Amino acid sequence: EVHHPNEIAQSEAATGVKFVSTWLHGAFLLINDMKVSKSKNNYVVVQDIVDKGINPIALRYFFMSTHYRKQTNFTWEALKSAETSLYRLYAALAKLPEAPTYPDKSVSQTFTELLADDLRLPEALALLWSVVDNDLDAPVKLATLLKMDTVFGFDLKQVWMNFQKIPAEIKEQIQEREKLRQEKEYGKADHIRDALLEKGYRIEDTENGPVAIPVRF
Repeated sequence: EVHHPNEIAQSEAATGVKFVSTWLHGAFLLINDMKVSKSKNNYVVVQDIVDKGINPIALRYFFMSTHYRKQTNFTWEALKSAETSLYRLYAALAKLPEAPTYPDKSVSQTFTELLADDLRLPEALALLWSVVDNDLDAPVKLATLLKMDTVFGFDLKQVWMNFQKIPAEIKEQIQEREKLRQEKEYGKADHIRDALLEKGYRIEDTENGPVAIPVRF
């Protein structure tokens, strides 16, 4: 019974700030259908994810896709799938250029109810996607997504702000590349992709369209 108090004590001593008010455990995590064990050396740390070129925020998305009371099986394929969904979400933000106004009250109420009912994050995540796909006015949609992200922690506000800072010439090149891809001019499209990477923008293609991720982000 001393493990958690010790975790709190060492964290607060290291950071100088309060750790958490509420602490809960998820069900045991499996990796490739096996119990995590140091003796088997089958554990994964965040740096492993970064070293594979995967956005570490995708791990947060992955964990929130399953209720904390249910056992989760980590695989690299599942994590890549989570990253794909994350970039689809980022692509949706890129199509909301207007500044946010006020969150939708009905969605906010439903979101709060899901969280209050045993932290039903997978359903809350589905609600987020319903906001992406619905016909709310763009400023309201953006405000709603940003409010929900204060819980999810997908860094949507920073990502949206980064999109607004992308130079017009870069956006034009992205559009030109997308046009070439639709025309099946893949060689020319790849040339533009490589040129954009040299300029500091990695292009991720999603169902919602291409996403320019600043390499330095």
